[in-house]
Amino acid sequence: MNKQIKKLSFLALSALALLPIGSTPTQAAKQTTNWRVIVRIDEIHCIETEDLLGSDEFYTLSGFTFGLPDGRQLIRTRTTGVMSINNGNRKKGTTILDVTVPHGTTLSGELMGLDEDVSKDWTKVDAKFTKAGEAVGEGIKELGGKKGGAIKELLNGAIGVIGGISTLDQDDVLGQYGFPDLTIQTQRNFSDSFSLKNSAYFGSDWSYRVKYSIKVTPTSNQPNL
Repeated sequence: MNKQIKKLSFLALSALALLPIGSTPTQAAKQTTNWRVIVRIDEIHCIETEDLLGSDEFYTLSGFTFGLPDGRQLIRTRTTGVMSINNGNRKKGTTILDVTVPHGTTLSGELMGLDEDVSKDWTKVDAKFTKAGEAVGEGIKELGGKKGGAIKELLNGAIGVIGGISTLDQDDVLGQYGFPDLTIQTQRNFSDSFSLKNSAYFGSDWSYRVKYSIKVTPTSNQPNL
């Protein structure tokens, strides 16, 4: 019995020796970490296209705001490639966010689905959209912290950016979706879906169902915003 007690005492002392100097087991357990956040569009299901004569050229614009623990507010933007999609098609999506953030970061996001009417130089679109996102990020504090509203304005403004590159026609907005607000402080892995649709007596009807997932995992990597 005494040997067992001595062995347990030795193991406990060995564990304590591995803790940082000046910390207790409870404090060590509470030490914060960084988190990898991945947002994916898993599937786009086209129930009915916007185009009356054929397939849509579907793409998305997305914007995410980050409230960092040090008080900074940052925005990251993303455009996806254009995919040709028709009634009844189900197509795989892509990752629209993959970042490492500090513990306690807040995250808000919006996505807009569009149908491309005229082909364009997407390198110019991406560059201008990114620049617009940086400008909005600088001005978020003046908006009273209404980050969701800031992203909506960013996406609405992006239509003008894209229209300025392709002057023949404006792309058709199929709908907009706000991702759930998150405070990044625990592991998460969940999925959901949303609709992009329109019903009209005159003009185009369309209907899409978009599945997405959000994954938050601890990481030893440094933040990369």
